[in-house]
Amino acid sequence: MKKIFLSLFVAGAITFGLQSCGEEDLCEGITCPTGEICQDGTCVTDPDATTCDVCGTYNGSLTGYVYSDPDTLYNPTTPEVAPTIVSEVSGTYYLEINLEGLFTGLKPKVSGTYNASTKVLTITDAAYSFEQNGSTLDFLINGTADFSTTNAVDVNVTLGSPSGSTSNISGQLHITGTK
Repeated sequence: MKKIFLSLFVAGAITFGLQSCGEEDLCEGITCPTGEICQDGTCVTDPDATTCDVCGTYNGSLTGYVYSDPDTLYNPTTPEVAPTIVSEVSGTYYLEINLEGLFTGLKPKVSGTYNASTKVLTITDAAYSFEQNGSTLDFLINGTADFSTTNAVDVNVTLGSPSGSTSNISGQLHITGTK
């Protein structure tokens, strides 16, 4: 009986010892930037990552108008804009536009659906709100950003008040730019 018990004890000790000799995970606790993966404790380019050829900043100009309340018309005082498109998560694209020429602090960043075949980002009812002179202005952004011309963007968006909002905003903006 002692021999069987001793044999089982030795077998268990050997099994436990072999399991604890396995390699440790060198990537444990390492977070790599988008488009990279961890290999042997180092972040490297992910060979399976999808590249975003339209992502980047486009220098361009803005035309259009925005009405706030029925009587107040805002025209762009700074026609230079730099719309930026980013892909933060695979398949999710964001259009970010600095519209401070219309309102101080107006820099909407809205998500849209990008069609890789047509190279068009469609923005549907993207809600945005910001503070202006102590009041909160709420509006919806709808439109498209067309990237079908290499290194260029053509953005057409409309601004409107959401249903039930106390904000009364309407507008149409056209932005063109190149990388």
